[in-house]
Amino acid sequence: DNDDDDDDDNNNDEDDDNNYDNSIFVREQENISLLFQLIQHPDTDQQYELYKTVRQQFGRGGKRRMRHSIPPLVFGALDLIVRIVAKSRTNHDQFEDNQPKPMSSPSSSLLSSSSSTTRIRPRHVFVFIHQILSSAYANFYPESAICLFLKAAKLADSLSMELIAYEFVAQAFVICEDEVDDADNGDEKANHNGKGRNKSSISSTRSSHLAQRQKHKRRQQHQNQQRRFRVISIIVSTLETFHCFSLENWNSLVLKASQLSAKLKSSRDKARSIANCSHLYWPSTNDRRSERDAKILRHDRKLIKCLQRALKAANECYENQIELFVEILNKYIFFYEEGCTTVGVKYLQGLICLIQEHIHRLDDTQIGRRTRVYYMNTLEHVRQKKKSEGKESPFSRLDIEELCRASRETLERT
Repeated sequence: DNDDDDDDDNNNDEDDDNNYDNSIFVREQENISLLFQLIQHPDTDQQYELYKTVRQQFGRGGKRRMRHSIPPLVFGALDLIVRIVAKSRTNHDQFEDNQPKPMSSPSSSLLSSSSSTTRIRPRHVFVFIHQILSSAYANFYPESAICLFLKAAKLADSLSMELIAYEFVAQAFVICEDEVDDADNGDEKANHNGKGRNKSSISSTRSSHLAQRQKHKRRQQHQNQQRRFRVISIIVSTLETFHCFSLENWNSLVLKASQLSAKLKSSRDKARSIANCSHLYWPSTNDRRSERDAKILRHDRKLIKCLQRALKAANECYENQIELFVEILNKYIFFYEEGCTTVGVKYLQGLICLIQEHIHRLDDTQIGRRTRVYYMNTLEHVRQKKKSEGKESPFSRLDIEELCRASRETLERT
């Protein structure tokens, strides 16, 4: 126990900021962030130099201050890129960043030396952001760093800078994968230590203390699992909005997202994360992605395999299993309506029968009632589609009338 206490003490921040009251410290950092917003210059080159000076000052603040000071600096740099692009378009100046030359790797293109001109271009500011986030900030606050990397990648995507956008998304994956591996190793180490202590003889006065420590470790493991699932979900949902990636780069990122989802330890989180990845195999159209471009990125066979892996993970889950089945059913229905040929009626009918077979196991808890309503609304949606579109409806061959009536009667009884 003394060794553990010493390790905990060594992990504490050694900055003098620990002497501050937390509320006072946070208020001070908020004022610093407000002060940062006043650092403005009409010339973009001078603005960039000011931000470089601010970064040097913020870098001396230590880990605790970094949490509050780095995000405003990154958002300020992103706003500077928008200003540079707007200024260039106003002056009818075409910078080479919009048409990047083929490189051997996205990383080498982004981190290469700056151009011979002294004028600040978007590429220089992106490198500036990359350096900020790749330093100690990503080690101390990985989840925030991932969100900021994705924010920068989204801006690069809107400017059709594919190589830079790819580099930022790839860096987000690297941090996420390191976070997952480190958390898994920490969980295994905690479980191993806990088992070793249970075998040893301990006094009754220390047993309660040990139980509290183990309870704290289990709670921390659960929080780690939730954080991993949340981070992967953010990456997947952000990827759905991109439009500038080539087929090769897109497939590489989608594969990486699927692999990270499959690494999740919780079967429930794994099933949901894999099901969310299915949208990456069938991207939808939006304001910046035409139907023609979306069809190039779609892969119906990989989509159905992804949904089947999600069902397999849900089948291994002993908690909220029916709710996961209903969620995956809605994925099947969505892609069936979107015209995915591999998602046929037999998959929908089979999954509906599976849910109908096990739905009686739901208890009268909030989750059970919510799942029943969710399932009934899903069947009602399909029924209304059949009724309004008639024989032209894609659900015309789906037999659910009896199931809808049974679900309504069950819901009324409960």
